[in-house]
Amino acid sequence: MALLVTLFLVLVNIFNNVTTNTPKAEGLTAIEAWMLACILFVFAALAEYAALLFHKSKILLETPVVHTQYQIERLRDSDSWTDESPRRRKNNLKMSAIETHAANNSRNGESTDRVEILPLHQTEGITEQQIALQRKHMYTKVDRFFLVTFPLMFIVFNSVYWYTYLQFVS
Repeated sequence: MALLVTLFLVLVNIFNNVTTNTPKAEGLTAIEAWMLACILFVFAALAEYAALLFHKSKILLETPVVHTQYQIERLRDSDSWTDESPRRRKNNLKMSAIETHAANNSRNGESTDRVEILPLHQTEGITEQQIALQRKHMYTKVDRFFLVTFPLMFIVFNSVYWYTYLQFVS
């Protein structure tokens, strides 16, 4: 990330020097167009990295939280339990999941002293390790896709750019 930010700042600085030192033109000059495209590619790499980090932090916020039975009872006894704000409705859904999980554990003869709050979209039978491996595999697939796509797009851009530039110059 530090290298991308540094490269972005260097390219912006070079672009500023190019625009101040070249003769004034009506439109966009060839060197300015090329510099803008380079800046765009670096910015796209930054955006891709930021999107992966955002998605990863969003997933970390949805990780299961373990509460004791005492904490669950305190939540139920609080006055805000009946409040129907969106945040409270989400807590109600979590509490419903807790009650279902606790009921299933008590039927199976397991202790209900500790109850897990599971994300509602999580299916039974999938372990946390399998979920972590699936997420890691998804991040790797996205990274590999952009690792191949960005250089190919840059090669295509340069091919088209230099072909067009050489056609207009000669």
